[in-house]
Amino acid sequence: MHSFLKNNVFSISFGTSVSKLAGCLRQVFIAAAFGVGVTYDAFNYAYIIPGFLLIIIGGINGPLHNAVVAVLTPLNKKNGGIILTQVSIKLSIILFGLAVLIYLNSSLLIELLAPNLSSEAKSIATYQLRILTPCIPLSGFIGLSFGALNSRKKFFLSSISPAI
Repeated sequence: MHSFLKNNVFSISFGTSVSKLAGCLRQVFIAAAFGVGVTYDAFNYAYIIPGFLLIIIGGINGPLHNAVVAVLTPLNKKNGGIILTQVSIKLSIILFGLAVLIYLNSSLLIELLAPNLSSEAKSIATYQLRILTPCIPLSGFIGLSFGALNSRKKFFLSSISPAI
């Protein structure tokens, strides 16, 4: 038991450190690509909805992650797999539908989120929001996958997930 705990503490700590370093590098690359200006402002507005959904649906210790861990942990692999498949199918349908709605209404959503943004920035933000909509169904797969991994005491992948 002591070895199991020690290995998991190291694995999670190492993975989290790698993830934080990758996040820092990501911000450096974003700053280099966009600089400060209209494009970066537009990106920040475009990322509000997909980023929020990614945190809520796919985030570690988010509601979906916690529910999956709570439900799957006491089950054997076969029964857990059946439940995970059923939830995955239903969640995929819901999140793909939501992504399509957001894609089709991206201009309206940007207008609601940023009414004082310049027309050029709104146009860029709308385009970027459309590019980011695939993050929405992916967030469901992330939440389910990491919840399933954690329910089986596999922690390393979920600790590096923010870097991915």
